Amino acid sequence: MEKKNIIEIINFIDNEFQKYGVHFISQESYEMLYNLVLLESHLK
Repeated sequence: MEKKNIIEIINFIDNEFQKYGVHFISQESYEMLYNLVLLESHLK
């Protein structure tokens, strides 16, 4: 996966959390969410 897509996924996760007032996300949560987004993108 290219770097641009990784940054887009991280920004997407950040934006979704900020909608609900969450401003700190643990590394483990990022990794889990990143893997879910990655998995979903492969299933499309």
